[in-house]
Parts: sequence; C-alpha cells; structure tokens
Amino acid sequence: MTVASAGQIHVTVDFNDDFRKAGGPVGRSNIEEQMAHFAELGIARVYWIHHAEDLFLPRPLALVDREADLLTIAVEAAHQEGLEIYALFKPFETGRAGAAFPPQVRLPDPDRSGALESIGGFHPMIAPFVREHPDFRLRRRAFDPLMDRAIDRIRLVKEDEQPTRLRGEDLKLFTGTENGAFHPHDGPFDFRDEVETRKDKRVRVLTLSGLDLPLSTRFMVIQSLQADPKGDFRNLENRIIELGDREGKGLPATVDEGRLTRDQLTGSLHSYFMLRHGQSTIPAGTLPEDYGLSLAKTAFHFDAGNSSLPRILDGAGLRDGIIAVARGHNTHTVGALHPAYPEVRDYWRHEILTRCVDAGVDGISIRVANHSSWTSEGALFGFNPPALDAFRERHGASPADETDPRWRELQGSFFTRFLRELKADLSRREVPLQISINHLMLRPIPGWRKNNVPVNIRFEWEKWISGGIADSIELKYFPWPFGAHRDTGMELVPQITNLADAHGIPVFFNVRFDTGIPWREILVDEDGPAIAADDPRLAPLRNKLRAAATHPGFDGVILYEGASFTQMFPRTGETKMAPFMNVLIDEMRD
Repeated sequence: MTVASAGQIHVTVDFNDDFRKAGGPVGRSNIEEQMAHFAELGIARVYWIHHAEDLFLPRPLALVDREADLLTIAVEAAHQEGLEIYALFKPFETGRAGAAFPPQVRLPDPDRSGALESIGGFHPMIAPFVREHPDFRLRRRAFDPLMDRAIDRIRLVKEDEQPTRLRGEDLKLFTGTENGAFHPHDGPFDFRDEVETRKDKRVRVLTLSGLDLPLSTRFMVIQSLQADPKGDFRNLENRIIELGDREGKGLPATVDEGRLTRDQLTGSLHSYFMLRHGQSTIPAGTLPEDYGLSLAKTAFHFDAGNSSLPRILDGAGLRDGIIAVARGHNTHTVGALHPAYPEVRDYWRHEILTRCVDAGVDGISIRVANHSSWTSEGALFGFNPPALDAFRERHGASPADETDPRWRELQGSFFTRFLRELKADLSRREVPLQISINHLMLRPIPGWRKNNVPVNIRFEWEKWISGGIADSIELKYFPWPFGAHRDTGMELVPQITNLADAHGIPVFFNVRFDTGIPWREILVDEDGPAIAADDPRLAPLRNKLRAAATHPGFDGVILYEGASFTQMFPRTGETKMAPFMNVLIDEMRD
C-alpha cells in the first residue's frame, strides 16, 4: 500500500473531456504522451475517472484500437512514467441527468428504446444496470398523483399583494400532451384577480378557471402578451403557478426551469453523438427542422435543480414572459441509485473490483459529486422501501417528514456501509482508498450545483476519517466556486484537516482550472500555444495554486483537470501541453 508524502502534485483526468476536445478516437501514443507531460511537471499521481459500465463513452469508441481497454492502457502508460494511478469512481454517477431530450428528438436504438423517461422527455445515457433496475434509483416521497382529475384552473401567484397590470386578456394559454408540442387553447375561461394567503403571507393570485382540460393534457404554457422591463408579476418559479381541479383542490405540478432552445438542444445532441456513437455531426432527421422556431414547437427544462430562481411573468428576461407547467412530479432521480439496496452496493463494488482494480490501478478514489442526482426537490428523494423499513425498525414509526435529522443520518449510514464493504475488499488486495469530501456535503448551496450531491443524505465524513475507512482525503469545491456564494467554505476546512491530521491521513486539495482562463479552451494547437505564461487571465489560477501549496493542512494539490492544459491530436498521435504549466508549477513549488 502506497503512502503519499507531503507536497505532492496530483492530477485528475476525465477522459470524456480529452476525447471531446480531440474530436474522436485517440491512440495509445496520445495517452502515453499525456502521462509523459504529467511526469515532466513532477506529478506523482493521476486520478483517472471511470464511469460505471462505460456510461458516457462506450469502450470501442474511445481508442483507435477498439479491442483495447482504456483504463488498462492508462495504467500501463502511467506506470511507464513512474506515476501512481488511481481509478476515480463516482457511485451516484449512473445516468446523465443533463441530457434530457424532448420526445420529438429521434435517436438510434438501443439508446432510445432503453432510455428512461422523466417529465421533460427521455434520457438515453443511462447505465445498463439502472435501465434494468429503475426502482433502485432514489425515489421521491410518495404523493397522490391525481392523474384522473381534469385540470379546471390555473392559479398565478405573485410574491406580494400589490396590484398587477395583468388582466385576463393579457394571458394566452397553450396546452399539449408532450413537452415541445403545444397548441393554443381556444376555449373560454373565467378570470379572477384576488388576494389570498400563502404560508401566512398575503399575496395576489390570478385565477384562470373553467378550463376543463382533457386528461390527456400533461403540459400547459402561459404566455404574457405584456412582457417588458416594466414587469411587476414576480415570484420564485416553483411558487408562481398552481394547478387545481373543479373543486379547487390543488394538483401536483412541476414548473419549468427555462426554455430548451434550439442551440441548447443542438449542443446536447452534439455531445451525445460524440460520446455515445463517436460522431462529430448530428445525423439528418434527429431534430425536427421547425424545433424552437416558435413557442408551440419549443420544449422546456423540468426538474433540473433551478426551481428557486425568480421569474417575472410579464418581464423581459431570458426566463421571463412565459411560464410552463407539467402535471405531476418525477418519481425517481434520473440515474442516482440508493445504497440501501444490497444489490446497488454490490454493483458499485463489482464495477470497482473487476473494471478498476483488475486493471492494475494503485488505488481507488470515491467521489460523491455526480451528474445523475439533479432534481429541484432533492430533500424529497431517497424514500425507498428498504430505507423506510430500516427507519421504522429503528425508530418505531416512519419519518415525520424529509426534515427529520434522524432520516438523513440513516440515509448516510447506508453509504458508509458501502464504503466499509469496499474498504474490506480493497484491504484484502492491499489497495488504498481515498474519499472525496465535497463542500456540498457540509453546507447548502443555492442553484443547480447543489444537486451534484444527493441532498437528503448526511454523509458521515467524520466516520470515514476516524473509523479507519479512508487512507487519504480529497477536498473538492473548497472554496465554493460558483454563483453568489463564491469563495465561501474555507472556514470549514480546518474541521476536516485537523481530524485527518489526528489520524495520520493525508489531505489533498482540488484546484479547479475554470477560474481565470476560459473553461476547456484549446490551450495548445498544432502550431503552438494559445495562452502564454504571462497572460493576465492566469492570475487567479496562480493565486489558487499558491494558496493551496502553502496551506499548512494540505499534503498536496490535485490539478483539475488534465484536459484543461493538455490537448490530444488524433491525426498525429501527439499530445501537447500548454507551456504555461511548467511556469505555474515551478512558481507553486517556489
């Protein structure tokens, strides 16, 4: 078992990014040259991200040699340069939540036939195990779907009781059976403007009633014919609209989180075809020619983690002027599995042992952050039968609601059980285990990034350190790098580093490269570097590297990620590194 020394430099490789930047399959020499560049920088360890069942990048597509195993080649290339290499595995990463395609998109089988559905459409990039066991995904707390009641009314809720300029004639309603295929609602409706109470607060409510929409109607869109900077009808998007039946009873509803523009959908399709089929172009007929050219032919994002943002119904912003709503809720997260199931824990361990350890890696790194657990109602997910049964057995009753701290503790114990089981497996093979502690485990953060960690789980990082589970720790998202809470969280670091130091466990700090330089900009091309070492955009990165290198609680830094400063060229088999890296690393050491 290897033991890290102080002051080491590590690097993470997410080969999906290298592959996309290269524009197609690469050869063994590309990976060998990348490892040689890492060695040139004095890097001691590489973390190679391995996705379950080659989720994003099917094995035959990654390399020119279609019979080769990608991770095995990476291990051989790293060892050839005297580098350690760990497989970085994300247990919750088993389905790409961000790749939600509306029903109008035409994809080849088996991806389309094996896709899992959500409110917004379908998700083709799903691990086969998840497709076979969809009920193992994190489950939403039970609710009465009320799908047999006709929608009679739509309530638009303002954040206050102040008058609004909107009247019934200012609102146009569209309906549809599927996302992205809407028709104007030509029937009459009654309009009321009243003040009501919501959560002990007086608010103005506009009600469109007498709609009597057929049961087949799943989606509704309201367009404000008055939409300009003078807009006054404002609320959070998950509070701005309500559905009701003929008796006025509320029906479950999910509010949109913005329009899925043609450019956005085209970008997602480019990524999908590159990662799943090795194609750099979108085949003809995949996307309808009229998609996105009118409101009636535009789909919307649903339940992707953005439902706490403000919307102005009659405003002129990118997310304003139009509100869409879907009947019902998602019953499961897109891809994230629940560790309460022994089959899930066994699946994770089998993937790690047979695909990673057997490939010859020097260690395993476990990261909770993922792109599969995205939802706007994170606290409501995780209510799977085995977890509920265990809670009742332990406490004699079901959890009162999702805020019960005992419920989060129980959820966390299942993940810790997985780590203990994995640790036992790895110890028998003398393979060390690193675990990532994410800022999101310790503090709520607004915006969609909070979904990178399943919300309703208390991750027991203290037990991972003090209980003999972790051999080293990675710190990720310290300080928090996105949005209004940028540069927060470093005050939490001493809690971790002090406990780790008391147990003799090294801590490595993850330094992101997306501050100061354009994220994934091609930093080198076949003619030379695109960014020089004296480029002022490198100043923030210099500061982060210097701060991490001089922090007394860190045993080293992790450069995130290799594709940020190396470029593979399939045509020549070369991999080039941005020259500024030698300068930055030398400065960091000094």
